Amino acid sequence: MLWPYCLQEKRFLISIFFLSLLMRLLLFACFLSKDERYLVYFDSAQYQTIAQSIAAGKGVTNSDGTPNFYRLPGYPAFLAGCYTLFNNSVNAALIIQIILSCLVPVLMFCLALVLFGQQLLLAKMVALVAAFHLGFVIYAGMLATESLFTLFFLLFLIFAFRRCIFCAGLMLGIASLIRPIGHFLLPVTLSIIFLSQGDMRMKIKSASTFLLAWFLIVFWWLLRNWLLTGVIFFHTLPGLHFLQYTTAKVVMELRDCSYVQARGDLLDEWKNKIQEQELLKRRVLSEPERCAVAEKITFFYCKQRPFTVIKNCMCEMIKTVLGLYSAQLIFADTQEWTDYSTSNIWSKLKKYIFPRVNTWYLVPLTWFEIVYSFFLLIGFVGFCIRAIINRSIFYSALQSLLFIFVLIGLTCAYGCARLRLPLEPLWVIVSMHWWVWIFTKILLAKRPLFR
Repeated sequence: MLWPYCLQEKRFLISIFFLSLLMRLLLFACFLSKDERYLVYFDSAQYQTIAQSIAAGKGVTNSDGTPNFYRLPGYPAFLAGCYTLFNNSVNAALIIQIILSCLVPVLMFCLALVLFGQQLLLAKMVALVAAFHLGFVIYAGMLATESLFTLFFLLFLIFAFRRCIFCAGLMLGIASLIRPIGHFLLPVTLSIIFLSQGDMRMKIKSASTFLLAWFLIVFWWLLRNWLLTGVIFFHTLPGLHFLQYTTAKVVMELRDCSYVQARGDLLDEWKNKIQEQELLKRRVLSEPERCAVAEKITFFYCKQRPFTVIKNCMCEMIKTVLGLYSAQLIFADTQEWTDYSTSNIWSKLKKYIFPRVNTWYLVPLTWFEIVYSFFLLIGFVGFCIRAIINRSIFYSALQSLLFIFVLIGLTCAYGCARLRLPLEPLWVIVSMHWWVWIFTKILLAKRPLFR
């Protein structure tokens, strides 16, 4: 029943698409394109380097020609295709990305209908909210994986919830090569398949079909890594990632030192361990082996302070949930992170409400996001409570919340708003489901007054 609704509401969906396009192009033209503000930390430079290597026919390699294992190939391959078509123009690649990102509100309209049946008002409200969602608007015009991953993640969810298992596997496979979290969603999807109603043989068949479709997409990348290193893996990001964030915070407590010192000491220790292993084995360690060394150091320190690790992980996940997307704009505007080290609560709040910026309109934009985020958070909490009480939406809620909580959990080492964007479609849908229910109840309660 999905496509008849899409055809019926084609004018609305076309309007949403062009409204989204207007918002994204406006921010890009007025802010993100100035002084290369579309760059995101050092990630963007790495994606660009790999993309240029692919476009030059050198494959997924670094600037020195060595194979790249740290980043996944999906996003650089997308950029390489754009660079080939448009003479290495970054702006042209971002315009294409912006156009593709305008499909996100449309796909969220479809996903809302798939999850909660024939609730057309909910689907329209979800699409409208997504068109103005600051996270979707910002990262559509930035050299980052968020928009492309979210697009394929939404396609995966739509196919998965509609029981088009093979297509769902293909879409998750593509998403798994764009952002290093796609493969973590395999257990969630398999759990949903086996928790659903039906014959066990059919569930096993569906699970096998899903895994096969996913494997067909990622197989070449895993094979490439195995042929080059002798190890099957997706990427080597976890070692350095957990060393710099999770482990450094533990070492800060163990040695009573600053984060900068703890991080520096750990990187030195990592280099020394690598040298020891290379002397012992009489050869240079491969990148996955160096990643494994960092993981061992992380385990060594974290087992000494397990409760500190748990506390830090909870704090990072809270930062993911409550972080502001506008913080990225403020960083791009000032090129410096605001100091949040003060212990005074009011001082911390002032840094959010009255950020120091060079571009005046970033302040009201931040205010808008604070109200907007608070609105969605209330709706999310309300939906969770209602899902426990109301059995009619329990199964749909279970499917949505499983994906949301897993994606939040994956940010336990380092949390920020940017990492929340992939789960934002589901977050918006369940939040708006509660708000639509509340407004409907209020209107129904007032209806007798108008008779």
